[in-house]
Amino acid sequence: MSVFDLAVIGRDAESQAAVAALRLAGGRARSAVVISDRGGGVAALGVFATPAARRLARLPAADGVETCARGRIAFVRPQRDALVSVARRTAARAGAPVVVALSQPRDEYADVLLAESLSVVVLANPDGPVARLALAQLATIGVFAECRHVGAGPAVSLARLGWSASREAQSHTAAWEGA
Repeated sequence: MSVFDLAVIGRDAESQAAVAALRLAGGRARSAVVISDRGGGVAALGVFATPAARRLARLPAADGVETCARGRIAFVRPQRDALVSVARRTAARAGAPVVVALSQPRDEYADVLLAESLSVVVLANPDGPVARLALAQLATIGVFAECRHVGAGPAVSLARLGWSASREAQSHTAAWEGA
């Protein structure tokens, strides 16, 4: 059974998960949740948050978990030993896309989240040895993933703040990033 829409594994997983969460959320008014395994507090950065993102951030905050709403995203960083339970409760109550960002070494908590994700993406050069090793190790626990290059540029910077660029800006950004 899939509890989470997507799991993103890699060094910059939280930023890339934010980009994916915004894409999954789709329409302008929709929000999403990014649950990170980094633990600890989440900086608000003084950024405006939509009412929907603030509502989503209050769900795990009610359980004493540090959260932050930025733009259209609720960022959640539970402590490692509470990662699975907080992630499951948040996903069950969210009514919005939930993306898991895993940037710490794999352990039993990460394996549970990966097994309960609809899709898994490894942030690595798809043709490189890291990608082959990661995909082989995930396959041993029954998780089948795909590899993607780590995105960069304005789209990722905006996603960290919980926002996505307009379609016109996205087309200019895509051309710029491809250069």
